Parts: sequence; structure tokens; C-alpha cells
Amino acid sequence: MSNYEIWNLFGPISWIFWLTLASLLMLRRSPKWSRRLLTVALGWFALAGFSPLGLLLMKPLESRFPPRSVTNLPQTAFIAVLGGAERLGASRMAQRSEYNAHADRVIAGAELANALPNATLAIVGGVSYPGTSLRDVDVVRRTWLGLGIRPDRLKMVGGTKDTCANATGVAATAKRPVILVTSAFHMPRSVACFRAAGVQPIPYPVDYETPLIEGWRDLFRGNILDNLDRTDLAIHEYVGLAVYRSKGRINEIWPGP
Repeated sequence: MSNYEIWNLFGPISWIFWLTLASLLMLRRSPKWSRRLLTVALGWFALAGFSPLGLLLMKPLESRFPPRSVTNLPQTAFIAVLGGAERLGASRMAQRSEYNAHADRVIAGAELANALPNATLAIVGGVSYPGTSLRDVDVVRRTWLGLGIRPDRLKMVGGTKDTCANATGVAATAKRPVILVTSAFHMPRSVACFRAAGVQPIPYPVDYETPLIEGWRDLFRGNILDNLDRTDLAIHEYVGLAVYRSKGRINEIWPGP
């Protein structure tokens, strides 16, 4: 079972389900504890789903590395796009490339390749669909070929199943300046991994989860599902930074520009 599958089963948003289930199982034996557990589950659901908690947690992550234009980027760079946007099951069923909400990474990579015609465009990943040879990097490569990117400009860095493994794979492949393309909330952890692997990347954050916040009302404009998702993504990144640092995989707990 992968780290992402474990997180989906036991991460903080899943606590709502597990606490509610525990409450139902204890209803007959201990009604008092059943009510307490249900209260905690409902309280956590209200906090994560109705409050601006997700936005407040996400904003520091997405603000750590500012947006960057293509101006002054190295013309012969190695554009490393981190995987994670691919829907392998749907892609296999549809016989075409299918993506989730983080497809901005793939789009931004193609845009950069068009803006930097002498650059190499690489997809970095390591996930395959169970029982088949279909890989995340294959899905993205197919998309880029369909968008007119020449095959000789494309690279696939496969077999790298987490962010620091992504960085190690790129470090072994790229012999030129690296433009790092990933979701803005994922950029701090990614930069920390790349620096630990000996690569000083040029961050190119995309796929922003937080809207422009100009007043307190903007903190409450998200719907419940968006709020839950933001909270889960943000906590995942903070936990990832802490775990990677505790294991010595990165040298910085909060990397900056």
C-alpha cells in the first residue's frame, strides 16, 4: 500500500468517518462515549468543512514561492513537471489521457516548452496502474505529443514514487538548469527535496488552490468539499515536510526562495 493510499484511508479528513463509525459501534455499550465521539466527528467536520481553516493552512504554502513569468528563464533548461495529476484507471478505460484537478501542471509544462523552444520537457513520476504497464509518465507524454511537442524534446523520469525520489531521478538525468513545475502548495516540499538531491531548481508554481483574499468575506466563499480538500492537502504537506526532515531526507523544514 502506497503512502497516498494510507493517507486517504487514515488521513485527517477520514477521521470524520472513523470517529462516526466508532460512535455507532459504541452506541449500545457506552452511549456516553458514543455521543462524545460523534461530537468530535461533527466538530471536526464543521471546522474543516465550514470554516476558513483550509485556506489559512494553504496560504503560507502557496505564498512561499511567488508566481513566475517565463521572462528570463533559461532557454536550454530542463523543465521537470512532477506527476500526480494523472487518472490512470480512467485513462485506461477511455484509451486517452485523463486528469484530476491538478492538470495545471501538465498544461504549464507544455506552455513552458512552447515559450522555451530549446528546453527539454520531462514528466517525473513512478506510479503504474495495477496489473498493467500503463504508467503516469506515459499518460502525460501522450498528452504532450498530442499538443505538438516534438518527441525528441520529451523525457520521462520514471520509477520515482515520492517527491524526494522525484528529485533524485531528476538529479541523475538533468545536466542543465532545472525549472521545477508542480502545484504551488507542493512547492516547498519539492524544493527541499531537490536541494537535498544537489539541484538548485527554479520554482515555477502552478495549480493554485487559494483565491485572491481581499477581505474577511473571501475566507468563507468556498464550498464544503473544496474546504475539506484544501484542509487535507495542506495538512498532508506540513506532515510531509516534518516526516522528510525527521528522516533526514531534506535539510530544511521550511524552505524559501
